[in-house]
Amino acid sequence: MLTGLLLAGSGSGETRVDNKNQVVNPDFETDLHGWSREGAVRLDTAIPLEGKGSACIGPGKGAIRQRFEVGGLKTLYLSARLKAASPDVEAKLRVQCYDAHNRLVLDLGDPLIVNKSGTKENDAHLYFKTHAFTTTMVISIEKTRDTPGKLYVDKVSRFDLDRSGQAARPLCDLDQYLQPIWKGRTVYNETVLFFSPAGKPAVGTLMFTPDRILSVRDYSLGITFTPGTDYTLGGNVLTRTADSKLPFLKESDLPSGEQPWLGLTSR
Repeated sequence: MLTGLLLAGSGSGETRVDNKNQVVNPDFETDLHGWSREGAVRLDTAIPLEGKGSACIGPGKGAIRQRFEVGGLKTLYLSARLKAASPDVEAKLRVQCYDAHNRLVLDLGDPLIVNKSGTKENDAHLYFKTHAFTTTMVISIEKTRDTPGKLYVDKVSRFDLDRSGQAARPLCDLDQYLQPIWKGRTVYNETVLFFSPAGKPAVGTLMFTPDRILSVRDYSLGITFTPGTDYTLGGNVLTRTADSKLPFLKESDLPSGEQPWLGLTSR
């Protein structure tokens, strides 16, 4: 099973494409229409979080769900407004992706204590890319503990972050890429970061010691580098030559701040 990028927490600082919310009845203004239910679930109109009503899950475990058709790779943003009636309530904003044979290929969602005081609202978020073989996707908001407290849900959103609105298609042979490393004798497109510590020559370490290298290419696979001219091989270590055009990272270039790994993409 593969996993994706997962961001869960509070606040509303995410940037998203201005697109139509794809959730049916996201604010529960038409009862629970569009949602399947599990456990003790009802519409609460006495103390709604927003508008005329909110979904109420509990006491005990329970969940509300919606299923969507999703073709292949898509970058999506999912959110929900949650509030607990007591401090023992644990919730989960969850997404599950299924392939054409209804096999589960992706399951994202971490349990979170909605609030410890039982009085404050929280916005939960998931920002992720679907599995390449996804045909259908289920989103759910779950009360995961069998406790007396109730979980209130409102303002559920699902936005498509792909500006074209079209599912991304893989540019590689997925069957080849997903072949287990213990099968066959060829490693395809292993990613390597050439790193230069303290001004020393930049090196990149391979997972295995190769019998031979078929090619070394840039991140786009469009540029091929020349052995001896751009790099040398010793054991499972590639060393960048002084005049090489191979991209590399110096110690002083290491990114910092929030999500620093994003600065390493394509390097």
